[in-house]
Amino acid sequence: MPEETNQTDSLDAVFSHIKQTRDELKLQMHLAKADARDEYEKLEAMWKGIEKQAQPLSEAAREAAETGAAEAKKVAGSVQEAAESGAEQAKQVAGASLDVAARELQAGYAKLRKMLD
Repeated sequence: MPEETNQTDSLDAVFSHIKQTRDELKLQMHLAKADARDEYEKLEAMWKGIEKQAQPLSEAAREAAETGAAEAKKVAGSVQEAAESGAEQAKQVAGASLDVAARELQAGYAKLRKMLD
């Protein structure tokens, strides 16, 4: 009988150790879940900040596009006038107008980059 008692005690010790290990693992999983939730909340807050920053950027992009469209209309008008007064003059006006449009687009792009910084 003493041998049976030793085996029972050994089994009880093994089961106790397994139960303790299982409980520790369960606690670690619970803590990891809480850490993951905290990390998600941080990322969600960052995402909302990005969305908030993106709104003015999208407005600035819309403004730049509108400005670009207005400049394109000006270029078209300038090209038409230049064509009526001669091919060489048309090249000069178109080049100047395109430079203006390019500068305007660059300014819009710079404005967008400044907003991002």
